[in-house]
Amino acid sequence: MLRKLMVLATAALLLVACGGNQNTNKEVKEDVAEVAELVKILPDDFDAKAGEYVGKEVQVVGTIVHVCAHGGKRMFVFGEDSDLRVKITADDEMAAFNTEWEGSEVAVVGVVDEFRIDEEYLATWQAEIEEKIATGDMEHSDEDEGLHTGEDGHEQATPEDELAQIDGLRNEIAESGTDHLSYYSISCKSFEVMEFDGDSEDHEHSEGEATENHEHSEGDGHDHDGHNH
Repeated sequence: MLRKLMVLATAALLLVACGGNQNTNKEVKEDVAEVAELVKILPDDFDAKAGEYVGKEVQVVGTIVHVCAHGGKRMFVFGEDSDLRVKITADDEMAAFNTEWEGSEVAVVGVVDEFRIDEEYLATWQAEIEEKIATGDMEHSDEDEGLHTGEDGHEQATPEDELAQIDGLRNEIAESGTDHLSYYSISCKSFEVMEFDGDSEDHEHSEGEATENHEHSEGDGHDHDGHNH
């Protein structure tokens, strides 16, 4: 009788162990499937496709055309068409982007964000500009309202330039037949800059600390944007 109980106990333990292995294998397979399903979007196609992937992780590979000097938390990349720019943003946990990377190729993995501009947003933005004009405080802040395009000189835009931009956006909303405009960007989770500073070094970066991989590497229109916050 004792021998039978020992056999049954051993069999039960084996079943539990096998079940645990099956669960582990299932989790591994799901992780692999999730990695395999990472969507890759060309910068030229981002504006057309981004709406399908809001809140989802994607990869974009392109050339860095601009890094915002104020805080270094925004950069813009393009593909074949330099007028079609994708805005990449870094959160507070990530090191700032470097203006010296402009002209380098970058592979970015991040979550697609949608930012909607409506009359309420435009009214708030306009009020801030008018207050600055009234007080004479023209110092730029990274917390300012505004639509950042990544175009050359946009960081030196005058209040009059911004008011003109607001009028243009109001006209776009009116012509769209909706009550808002959608602008898409990527909230960066990780990225890799290739051919950094012209020396063919690869620099890999992830959320938080930045690390370097010194392996040798071979070898203004529609803006995808949002507000500063």
